[in-house]
Amino acid sequence: MSNICDLPYEFNIRVYRRGICFLCLIIVLLAGLIWRLYQIQLVHYEELSGSAQGYIKSNITWSPRRGRIIDAKGRDLALSVKTPSCAFDPKIADMRGVDRMEIVSKVAKTLQLTPAEMDKVYSGVMKKDIRFVWVKRRLNQEEIDKVKALKLPGLIFPVEYTRCYPQGVTGSQVLGFSNIDGKGMEGIEKTCDSILRGLAGSRGVQRDAVGRKLADESSALVSAEPGLDVELTIDSYIQDLTERELEKAVVENGGTSGAAVVMDSATGDILAMAGYPSFNSNSPADFPAKNRLNPIVASVFEPGSIFKSIVMSTALEQKFVTPATEFNCEGGAWRMPENGRVLHDTHSYGVLPVSTILTKSSNIGMAKIAAIMGKENLYKGLKEFGIGEKTGVPIAGELKGTLRHPSKWTSYSMGSIPMGQEVTITPLQAVTAYSAIANGGILLKPRLIKNIYSDGKLEKCVPVTPVRKVISSKVSEDILKMLEDTVEIGTGKRARSKMYTVGGKTGTAQLACNAVEIAAGHKGYSPTRYVGSFIAVAPIEKPRVIVLVSVREPKKSHYGGTVSAPAVKNIIDGTLNYYKVPMSPKKKKG
Repeated sequence: MSNICDLPYEFNIRVYRRGICFLCLIIVLLAGLIWRLYQIQLVHYEELSGSAQGYIKSNITWSPRRGRIIDAKGRDLALSVKTPSCAFDPKIADMRGVDRMEIVSKVAKTLQLTPAEMDKVYSGVMKKDIRFVWVKRRLNQEEIDKVKALKLPGLIFPVEYTRCYPQGVTGSQVLGFSNIDGKGMEGIEKTCDSILRGLAGSRGVQRDAVGRKLADESSALVSAEPGLDVELTIDSYIQDLTERELEKAVVENGGTSGAAVVMDSATGDILAMAGYPSFNSNSPADFPAKNRLNPIVASVFEPGSIFKSIVMSTALEQKFVTPATEFNCEGGAWRMPENGRVLHDTHSYGVLPVSTILTKSSNIGMAKIAAIMGKENLYKGLKEFGIGEKTGVPIAGELKGTLRHPSKWTSYSMGSIPMGQEVTITPLQAVTAYSAIANGGILLKPRLIKNIYSDGKLEKCVPVTPVRKVISSKVSEDILKMLEDTVEIGTGKRARSKMYTVGGKTGTAQLACNAVEIAAGHKGYSPTRYVGSFIAVAPIEKPRVIVLVSVREPKKSHYGGTVSAPAVKNIIDGTLNYYKVPMSPKKKKG
């Protein structure tokens, strides 16, 4: 066997050179590979890593169940139910070589989408690297069956939650509504959105270049956490009763709108709050936007004579008068000495004691009482009752009303404010102020949210909150007696109940002139447009409820004792019967 050294010299040189070339090629390839790895791992790591992750990884999320809203008896006011939707994912398996526009067109025709809805789907599908496009959300079972029967690729059917309101119109202005994405838009739905919303679930997944899920799915599952349940102080029975009586009062008297509120006088719990006209939370878009306004907190009015009880309470508490103090009511007309303004009473009265001034609702008597109090004392007393301040009820958009500082009062103010002019309040402020009159002098913070639950377990209890002592128990008793006389022998006779003792106050307030009336030469207050209100406490011997009904621009009569008192009486009777409150002893005696 020959040795390599025995081979010709020229052959050995050729082999040697080829080896050197091959070795150099290997070195160049290794250098190039090392350089590329250097670029990937160090120079362009973040850029390429992000790109790769974005391409092969995606995050699947799903919405949690929104918490329930229930009434004080546990009845459902708002709840969420599972509902399938239809979406398009053009990157899932079996989509190569398929005309996605044709698929979307078939589905759109099957679901009878509007042209605007179809355009939105088409524009989404045509975007580069699109992963998800809603086709139609919240499908019924018939629609689901029709679409699935098409057996088209690229379609997925995510399960969402649909918000529904079992009581329909009842309580809609309190509840508000949530949008298609489950976000609270108005009312309790908006105020308590962070409580009701819950936490979305998620899971990261890996897919290949054509969108197929890989067997090795990435990050851990994060479970969706349902929202908490909110219990209101509202009682749906009383709410429905209040809404029906309010609608009747507005319609029968030709009014343009109305408001009503029922409060538990011992706790400050709001049992019902209603506005007319209203809307249905299940279909808010079908109603004018103004109907969604909750007038109990988001509208103000000059209260008129229902304000006199608050002024009178202040005068008695500050000891400027007693129930027996007498004032000359001047036969029904009196010229104020400081400005020459002539005040009028509806009827002609002579000398009246303070107790009768409230019962007969004398404007002249109230102005004379305010005169001996003075501006500062009157203002201080009204502030104690919470006039001009928000109540703090958990509904967005609450107004605080108007109570100007005495430095901004005019020479007419001491005649106007005692009879409920030059001051504005919300209906909720009115019943809140009367809560102090009804329960021995303690002003209460209105309570609308009672409890919060997590999976049926009590998470938080919202306590009854006394604000401050406003008047003494003696003044409270005196005012309640005057209010009872107002119903029995005064201007509130239409609020009399056969079952319970009722104390109330009528209020008839002129509205400010509108543009048409100003153009016609009128100034200040309208000669024809009024707000007729009535507020009452019952039963007088042991108050349980405070009820206010207010009708705006009634046509048949503008007196609160005529247009609103009957509705107040019916709400009181219905509520106290519902609570099984025994008949008042005075009524048993006949």
